[in-house]
Amino acid sequence: MSHPLKSFQIIFLITCTNNVNISTCLESISKNNHSLNCLILLLLQNNVKLSLESYITPYTSIKVLHKTHTIPLSQARNILLKSERIHAGSFYMFPDDDSVFDQHFFEFFTKITGNTLIAVKGTQSKSVYFLKMPERKWALISDFDKAISVNMVIKGTTIQKVGNFDEKLGVGNYYGAGEDNDYFLRCNAIEQFVFSNDLWNYHPLPCKNTLQPVSKILIRYKSYGRGVVYMLLKHRMITEAAKVVVKGYLGCIKNLMMLNWKMAYVYLIAGSVRFYTFLKNIK
Repeated sequence: MSHPLKSFQIIFLITCTNNVNISTCLESISKNNHSLNCLILLLLQNNVKLSLESYITPYTSIKVLHKTHTIPLSQARNILLKSERIHAGSFYMFPDDDSVFDQHFFEFFTKITGNTLIAVKGTQSKSVYFLKMPERKWALISDFDKAISVNMVIKGTTIQKVGNFDEKLGVGNYYGAGEDNDYFLRCNAIEQFVFSNDLWNYHPLPCKNTLQPVSKILIRYKSYGRGVVYMLLKHRMITEAAKVVVKGYLGCIKNLMMLNWKMAYVYLIAGSVRFYTFLKNIK
């Protein structure tokens, strides 16, 4: 349920395709939020069924939407953005369904005054950072790689001007990455982001590539490379796009020197895919 006339300080837009992690995410918000008026806009895909009553509190409201099938991530987020009018006085976040929040997040959140990139710590080891922010204050265009959706805190007034995610980008698309970076760049052009390591949430640390089959790693690396290169060229960041291509080939050379044939092959293919994407979209 949601309360449309209520003034929300923070609005989470969350989508999930299964019920493996979403309950933990919702519970972390519900149990640790004792101070903020919070709205969770939740899109359940693949006919996922979930009992939500226990997560609704005087501080936390939930509005749920359903899809019978899996849809690309950017499209899912746009459905959520369109499900309610954008609240100018609210802050928006786009957590993954395996994101976790602690009590400190909600207690400290009131100190946030503008668009902010926060730190992300590892769920498995909370002393380890999944992504730490630079110590300087202002984020630059070149800091696009510091924006990973789960750490973007965005003013409603900014989202009103920026609008939707680019549905060509992101998980589930041919260009399978870059949607977060693209949204950051577009929002940053409206109002510049600041960095904060004083506020954080949690995200599972990545598993090692050595534990995954080559076929699975290749799909991820090719999709990621296409997305990031396309996104950078969209913003006319040609030098940055070229660097991403070169890093693919350098990764191959590095792994050859380490006699890691598996990852050398992956980076060789990934670099070639990035190079092809660069040539295809440079115009």
